[in-house]
Amino acid sequence: GCELGEAPTTGKVLLPATYVTTNATIRCVTGALGQGNDVPITVRLNGQNAAPSTRRFSVWPSPQLDSFSPTSGPLAGGATVRLFGAFFRDTAHANELQCRFGLAVVPAIYR
Repeated sequence: GCELGEAPTTGKVLLPATYVTTNATIRCVTGALGQGNDVPITVRLNGQNAAPSTRRFSVWPSPQLDSFSPTSGPLAGGATVRLFGAFFRDTAHANELQCRFGLAVVPAIYR
């Protein structure tokens, strides 16, 4: 499994893990972790043997959307929509920020 957190500040959470053979990765899905900072991540291969990482997993609140502008746009698209709220975060990976309009997903830019 994957172990997130450290005692005593955040406690430890053990998550089930799945080995993905197609790309030789381990997949862990987090549940609610509470608000915090960056926490260590450790992989446990058999529930006992630990493989700690020097990298940390960032924990932050869910984004909160308060308003957006404009509230409408042309049927053909092309409108630039600005979102206002709290807990937005810039990301390090391309195409990680996205907006969804109905079924259409479009790239977003953090400014």
